[in-house]
Amino acid sequence: PATGRLACWGQDRWFTLVQLRILTGRTHQIRLHMAFLGHPLVGDMKYNPDRFEHDCALVPRIFLHCLRMEFQDMDGDNFTAASDLAPDLQMVLCELHRLSGSEEDFKGELFPG
Repeated sequence: PATGRLACWGQDRWFTLVQLRILTGRTHQIRLHMAFLGHPLVGDMKYNPDRFEHDCALVPRIFLHCLRMEFQDMDGDNFTAASDLAPDLQMVLCELHRLSGSEEDFKGELFPG
């Protein structure tokens, strides 16, 4: 079975920012599980078709980002690849924060705390 861990921010708002750690890799694992939990990904036409057009007003692609990936290479050495959140998704986060009406200071930190 597919397994993982998660942490959430913004649950009391109309959006939820989620950090997941996938322990097993399955095709569409994040997309399917989040839709099943009632929190489909923004811009996901396959698992959230009813909101796809509305979501495209915020971002023209699935709001999904791999922050870090780790695995063993062919020689058995650990390999880590990391990537900052893309600028278009950073702008969407800032806009969502603005639209949420939150008075908290938001500095674009992906996963505060």
